[in-house]
Amino acid sequence: DLPNLPVDVAHLGLESHLGQSEPLVTTRPYFVHVGTIEGRKNLAFILSLWRTLTEQMGDQTPSLILIGRYGWENEAELALLHRCPELQGLVHQAEGMSDNTLTRIMLGAQAVLSPSSVEGFDLPAVEASALGVPLIASDIPPHRELVGHARLIDPLDGLGWMSAIKDYSARKPVAPQYIAPNWVEHFAIIEERILNPLATLHQQG
Repeated sequence: DLPNLPVDVAHLGLESHLGQSEPLVTTRPYFVHVGTIEGRKNLAFILSLWRTLTEQMGDQTPSLILIGRYGWENEAELALLHRCPELQGLVHQAEGMSDNTLTRIMLGAQAVLSPSSVEGFDLPAVEASALGVPLIASDIPPHRELVGHARLIDPLDGLGWMSAIKDYSARKPVAPQYIAPNWVEHFAIIEERILNPLATLHQQG
């Protein structure tokens, strides 16, 4: 049997450029998802939901901006993006933009969406929270740990996501104050829990 080794968490820090941009202003409200377009991001669910939104909201349907490159197991997402007429002109995909442009788009959004069924350290969700942008995220352990203040919804709860998006389309809420993880704390944990014990072992050896 393996021994019960201690486990410590050192969250990644954020870059200092965040918040140094003006929000993007558009005539139609919009939502943003930032991340690779792949199966685990649960975007086929969101795109199907957006198709239903167009039936219910008509001309009042908000736009959706997907920022990120194409990844793996994304056949369902690609089919909806390129072959669903209801989504044409409403859902947009972009990649390779500057940090300033990305920040402007996030700041101008009604909310950032993080519907992933599986996540590690969800950096876009943390960045959105640090920027003061409302966040709607899947109710999974990483989000409960990192961004528990967000509106957390089961990743397969279609009615819950529909309700949240409609609410945030009508009125952009004020995001709660959020203290983001930083690099000073990250490296302090690394030093205390890894480097110092290793140095002690070296001296003893």
